[in-house]
Amino acid sequence: MSDGQADDLKRRLTEKADLLVAARLMLLHGVRPEDIGVKLSRHYYVDIDLLNEVVDALSRRSPNTPRATLPEALSKVA
Repeated sequence: MSDGQADDLKRRLTEKADLLVAARLMLLHGVRPEDIGVKLSRHYYVDIDLLNEVVDALSRRSPNTPRATLPEALSKVA
């Protein structure tokens, strides 16, 4: 399969709520913030500006700020 065909199969990841869930999950699994965009763009068309905003906001959170649990975050997306 050529790269052009693979790109045609990519889904869009352009909604802020979806990007928030994806970025949060990746951070929880130990992915460095600077690697999130690269990893997501391999499989999705990503709104990179919005992703950068989301990752910056998640990275700036203080350690004492409570984080939503996964089911809580997913229910906000749905």
